[in-house]
Amino acid sequence: MRLLRYEWGKLARLPALWSALVLCLAFNCLLIGSGDRWRWEWNETAAMTGGLGQRVDGDFLDGLGRRPQSDYRNYLLSAAEGMTDIYADYDLKSLSDFYNSYVKSSPTAAVLMECKYERLAERIAHLSETGAAMDWYSGPITHYVHQFLYGTLMRAVLTEGAVLGMLSMLFLLGYENQQRTAAGVYASRTGRKLCRWKVLAGITWALAVYLLLAAICGTLMRNVYLSALLLALLLCGSAAAQALCSQAGLWMRYALLTFQRVSIWLTINGWFTELGLNSFLPWQETISTGLGLAVCGLGTALALRHFG
Repeated sequence: MRLLRYEWGKLARLPALWSALVLCLAFNCLLIGSGDRWRWEWNETAAMTGGLGQRVDGDFLDGLGRRPQSDYRNYLLSAAEGMTDIYADYDLKSLSDFYNSYVKSSPTAAVLMECKYERLAERIAHLSETGAAMDWYSGPITHYVHQFLYGTLMRAVLTEGAVLGMLSMLFLLGYENQQRTAAGVYASRTGRKLCRWKVLAGITWALAVYLLLAAICGTLMRNVYLSALLLALLLCGSAAAQALCSQAGLWMRYALLTFQRVSIWLTINGWFTELGLNSFLPWQETISTGLGLAVCGLGTALALRHFG
């Protein structure tokens, strides 16, 4: 535990890290400020529909109609009256046929895509039975708020955490080489075990999902800058390979590449939806995260063993 505190202390005394955190905070505040264009609608909608519940039915419409007369009340009432249960007669076959037309050259990929939409049909039937499409949420601005929260703000926060986490991990693993103390520290078996504490300190410092890969690169390579470059090439190169596979019609290879963390990050605003060609299994974003943790965790353990 004493060694772990020492490693945390190295990160805590790193001015560049705190400067980056301040810049991230400032950037996030700017992003939040950019969402002010919906703040008035959000607050006004919440005030007018307070106490009416979330299900748009006869009672909801009657209650909203009794609210004080205003242009915005009329706007909300028109939006509520125009809501329909889109799942009641939802045509999933056309959507399934559309995506299957892309991957039909690969029988395995086509089977996976067909099975995914069969499972989706069960979920749509459940949503139709429960009337989920008639939930109000934030009314006419639901789509815009959802896209801002998940497509913009959450993507930015997750990216910042990933980048800072990976750089922190690489800093810890390259610290001894930068200080020119690696030869003395790693000359003994006890000194080489210090690397395990570095990895543990880095993992607990930031997002573990994006650090296990950084731990492998930093452990196997003694140059922190080369480690960072290799990490960037692995992340960006895999995304480029996925695009090339789609252009070449190699859909099974494309399907395997959709499980990588970069692909999951790029589709963050569509998590827990069907994701089209970016997903070949139900709940693929969850499965990909679990597989990534398992594979990179095993890789980190093997890298530490090799280093020791």
